[in-house]
Amino acid sequence: MHPTEMLKEFKGIIQTDGYAGYNKVASREDIEQIYCMAHARRYFEKALDNDNERAQHFLTEVQKLYDIERVIRDQKVSDEKIVEFRQEHAVPILKNLKIWLDEQVQKVTPKLTIGKAVLYSKARWKGLMTYCDYSYTQIDNNPVERSIRPMVIGKKNYIFSATHESAERASCYYSFFITCRLHGVNPKAWIEDVFNKIEHMKPSQYHTLFPQNWRK
Repeated sequence: MHPTEMLKEFKGIIQTDGYAGYNKVASREDIEQIYCMAHARRYFEKALDNDNERAQHFLTEVQKLYDIERVIRDQKVSDEKIVEFRQEHAVPILKNLKIWLDEQVQKVTPKLTIGKAVLYSKARWKGLMTYCDYSYTQIDNNPVERSIRPMVIGKKNYIFSATHESAERASCYYSFFITCRLHGVNPKAWIEDVFNKIEHMKPSQYHTLFPQNWRK
């Protein structure tokens, strides 16, 4: 399914790599796009053999951004303080990198690996900085990619779903169980409790059973 169709009812923030299929979705006024720093970093990792000095400079500065995120996690910076912390520590690094990219684009050959790396990040820099504006956004989408890995492995193992409807049901369960993980909820206890309660509830109350809202 194309992202335009899949996200037609969605409003809010999407975090993506540079796949062009998201461009039409991201152009909507009710969508804000955040790009993935890990994908930008990979372009410069590939360019190390082409132009080690430039590639290493970018990678060194980006590592500082990841160090800041590690401090946020390790020191358990509160949600109220995360934006302030990133604005103070990460944004100056990002602004300097933007200046550096603007300078390098005049000096590198677009067809070379380093040129592709510079152009990729420069074109997406606003979206690469936007994670600093919110407490609940991440510097990259690696957590999401890790969370869907079991589904990808499963898909390869069982090859296909018998019907489109069964594939949709499976995706719903995957989404629920990953949400349980994100909120520290035991999925077995959650689904047993949901099955016991849901037949006695009105549809308007179903949202209280979502993993993020659930209380046993």
